[in-house]
Amino acid sequence: MPLRLVVFDFDQTLSVVHVYNSIAGGREVWQLPAPHACSEAGQLARIVGLDRHPQLQQQGGFAMAAFGGAERVQRLAGMLEQLRQAGVECIICSRGLVGPIQKLLDQLGLLRYFSEVYGNIGDAYGQTRHVDGVKCDRALLEAAERVASNGPIGLVDAMDLWDKAKDGNRITEVERHTLGWVVEHLEFTEKGRAFMEQQLLDGSYYTSIGRTKYSRALLQRAETFSAEQSISQQQAVDLWQLALDGERLGDCERRTLRYVLQNLNATTGARKFLLAKLDPAVTPDESQLPRSKSLTSPAVRSRGAPILSAEWILSFVGTIDGVKYDRLLLETAESAAARNSGQLSLADVAAIWDDASDGSLTALEKETLSYVLEHFNVSQKASRYLESKLHPRKPGGFFKTVDRVKCDRELLEKAQGFADEGNISEEQAMELWADATDGGPIIDCEVRSLQYILENLSVTVGAETYLRSELKAAAADEVADAPDVVSPNFTPPAASGASPRASASRRSAASTVPETASELATPKAKAKAMPLSPKASPKASPKASPKAAAVSPKVSSPAPSAAVSVASVASPKATPKAATPKVATPKAKPKSPAPKAATPKAPETASSPTAPKTIASPAPKATASPPAPTPAASPAPTPAPTPASSASPAASPAASPAPKAAPEPRPASPEAPRTRIREKSPPPPAPAAPQPSPPREPTPKAASAKKAEPQAEPAQKAQSPAKEQDPLGACLQREQSASMALEKAKAAEQRLPALEQEIVKLQSSFDRATAAADKARAAAQSAQTAAERAGKEQHILEQTLQAKKQEAGEAAKEAGHMTVIGP
Repeated sequence: MPLRLVVFDFDQTLSVVHVYNSIAGGREVWQLPAPHACSEAGQLARIVGLDRHPQLQQQGGFAMAAFGGAERVQRLAGMLEQLRQAGVECIICSRGLVGPIQKLLDQLGLLRYFSEVYGNIGDAYGQTRHVDGVKCDRALLEAAERVASNGPIGLVDAMDLWDKAKDGNRITEVERHTLGWVVEHLEFTEKGRAFMEQQLLDGSYYTSIGRTKYSRALLQRAETFSAEQSISQQQAVDLWQLALDGERLGDCERRTLRYVLQNLNATTGARKFLLAKLDPAVTPDESQLPRSKSLTSPAVRSRGAPILSAEWILSFVGTIDGVKYDRLLLETAESAAARNSGQLSLADVAAIWDDASDGSLTALEKETLSYVLEHFNVSQKASRYLESKLHPRKPGGFFKTVDRVKCDRELLEKAQGFADEGNISEEQAMELWADATDGGPIIDCEVRSLQYILENLSVTVGAETYLRSELKAAAADEVADAPDVVSPNFTPPAASGASPRASASRRSAASTVPETASELATPKAKAKAMPLSPKASPKASPKASPKAAAVSPKVSSPAPSAAVSVASVASPKATPKAATPKVATPKAKPKSPAPKAATPKAPETASSPTAPKTIASPAPKATASPPAPTPAASPAPTPAPTPASSASPAASPAASPAPKAAPEPRPASPEAPRTRIREKSPPPPAPAAPQPSPPREPTPKAASAKKAEPQAEPAQKAQSPAKEQDPLGACLQREQSASMALEKAKAAEQRLPALEQEIVKLQSSFDRATAAADKARAAAQSAQTAAERAGKEQHILEQTLQAKKQEAGEAAKEAGHMTVIGP
């Protein structure tokens, strides 16, 4: 039967070396320099790079070197040619990657002899993967890398990786090498690293009999003692010392010793000794151990110290009242409480939380922290801190986010209370510092809170100096002595002089001096400055006039009136009053011989008891009077011009027959704040305000208003709702503007992430452009250097050429001279 098909392997069959392992960085005879590649695309790119290597170029390229040289390639080509001429089909079936195989064969001209190439593609090569020359289990390594990408590998994740590596009850050498590489190159927590190193050191700590776990080392030692003879009392003492870890007897060790007494031979003395030691009254269970005393030596169990006991490494779980807790956390809390007279401070609790949340907080650690919070003596601030960490969504917790920074809620509220009373004094700053430290070192949250207080609240110079000096000293001390409490990134606030305090003082001054717009927005300001209701108008009688007269000089001065005209809005009632005086001005003049002079006299006479009522009552009439400016109204309106004073506190004409009635601006002053509150647009000019007296209603109504003031009260009551509508409309407008501003702020906040991304992109583009510019400058500099060098060489060549020409000329002359002389 003739030969029809030949199947070749590739690595170390057609090639003389294992191509895949060499490029992947495996421990082969032919070791290639880094970088290494394991995927199909990576190895193809690496082959291109290796072809440019000087040593491989001398051998004809990477493919020629991998196949053993040109002579061996020629022999292979001759053999394959004979097989093709004989009609034999040749194919390749390899575990390697198809792309690199085809590329190497094509470079050597051998690919045409093979009809098919079978192998792996993409990233798939098999179950193993070479990393730094170590053959690793691909699935186990990828699982470890996924866990490490989310943070340090904790105890639970390390246990999961070990269970995944065991594949039942055994672990292969490849898996052991993989875990060794993981421990060496990936980041672990203290507990996770201790577990994995102990497992790799001598296998499992436990041995199972039935479904119960026992201490392997302790049981093996007891079996060794009992194999020779019965366990003696001295050997029992040795077993007891081995079972103890410091002063503690673990649950597993207790079970192991009881198993030894029940199943192995021991002398009477050994039994009595072990039974006495195992008695809970002598050696209590873990649930009965006192919490106020640390169970192990601080020198052995301090943070960052090496763990000396191999048996202790895996006994992380303790039981108290039938509930499992994290032994390390409990002992850390006990040690901290013993150092601080039995109380845990805020810094201690923060350190315990950092130790617990290594990577992710497990249910066991959360249960342990809850136990610490319930059974230990914890300061009030530390208790609130731990509660906020365990229950972050609970309202009113320890933290308060201000300007995207987490701060201490209680500290901020206390400082805000001090600032509301005035500038924070040095004594109050000392109180804030004592509250922030809570009897121990200061933590980052408190530092951020104090920095926010210094930058945003009103602080005296002494208080600012005190807080900044304490923060600076705390930064130096904590970073040097206690890096577990204060993070290395902690920096004190820069001593920038008084700029934060000055800005805070300006803000406090702005908040204490009421402006018109801010007063309008507060209901209290309305109640103080607006006696407009019908019930309040009758009470503004003679008793109120002296007060109004006392206040009026401030209101009637030119500066306040200008402020009112800018910040306030004229009510619709004041507008017709300003327009009507032009029609009735000539008739008002005969009644008031000097209306202009009446304005300065206004503050003199307003003491008549009827004047305040007249001021309050005719205001509604003025609103209705503008449409009927009758000329006959001139003789009677003498006492009535006072309503015009409600529109402008500085001008109230004396339209009454006596000059005393004309100067009545003082009683009008109580209404000045009312006008300022309700008005939104600029009021009419001051000189036009005194003249609305002529366009008053017919004389009978004015006379009746003067004689019988109670008749004016119903009109005022009927009109007062119209007066109250203007402030309500202003409030609605302000509410709408505030809602629009809030929507704009929300939209701006939504655009903020996109803007930040754009900033990052622009920054990266700028960095790339800077790098390109640096490269261009370097290239230009090198080109300039080369040009200078070429110029120098050219100059040298020119000089040499000229010298040669001269030499040749001289030689030619000499030769011609000799030729002439020769014959």
